[in-house]
Amino acid sequence: MTPRPPDFDELVGTDLPQRERERLGRVHDLLIEAGPPPEVSPELEAGPDMLVTYRYRRRKKGPRRTWILVAAALVVAAIFFGGFVTGRSSTSSDEFANARVVELHATAQAPKAAFASIGIGTRDSAGNWPMRIVAQGLPQLEGKGYYEVFLTRGGKIVAPCGTFKSTSRNAVAYLNAPYRLGPGTGWVVTAQKHGDKSPGAVVLTT
Repeated sequence: MTPRPPDFDELVGTDLPQRERERLGRVHDLLIEAGPPPEVSPELEAGPDMLVTYRYRRRKKGPRRTWILVAAALVVAAIFFGGFVTGRSSTSSDEFANARVVELHATAQAPKAAFASIGIGTRDSAGNWPMRIVAQGLPQLEGKGYYEVFLTRGGKIVAPCGTFKSTSRNAVAYLNAPYRLGPGTGWVVTAQKHGDKSPGAVVLTT
């Protein structure tokens, strides 16, 4: 019976930024395609003898290729877990520990139980405000649909801040607001269809 491949979401979780998740997903697919390294034969496990030595001489190129495949698999695994640890540590840094939090509630276009919060980190030297949105209760959109976060001023949409997807459970995404945040600033979340060039229906608002 062929063992079930490891589930990607179980390995990395669901709270990674979209770009990092896509990168790790490609590495995960390479590992699944490569498969496990070959098992040690009973002859090698029992120790060397004349028959094993003879077979080794006849198959000199085989073991070398096997070790190359094993080494390649180890390199891919190191890249995967190294990137995973780096991504997790960077997204779990202290920049949101003391963030200002803004609450968003559902509109008539979303389930009543849907809500979200946006943590606004410390502005960097270039004028960017790092943001993290945690949304819950938003249904998964059909096809290639997604949710988009917009900055508002005086209740009017003025600029995009990032996108994310949801499956009704917690959805976490890291965004950016390279804008001026002052009095009257707010946010909305819209439901977007693939190919939309304008904001869709507002499902969450401050």
